[in-house]
Amino acid sequence: LLELPFCAAKAASLEAVERRYLEARLTRHRGNVARAARASHMDRKNLSRKLQDYGLRGFGRTSRGPR
Repeated sequence: LLELPFCAAKAASLEAVERRYLEARLTRHRGNVARAARASHMDRKNLSRKLQDYGLRGFGRTSRGPR
């Protein structure tokens, strides 16, 4: 990290922390995105977007399909 400018190092560190946090929440809640979101005090859609950004997925269905 020391070879990076401060802002880049900060962003890389934050991304690593966010990813580990999200992985731990999903594991604790057995991949249930809605429960992980509630436990994290986040809206489910925001959590889903973060998971997508980091290439993470819940263990259940990821979409409801046509209704």
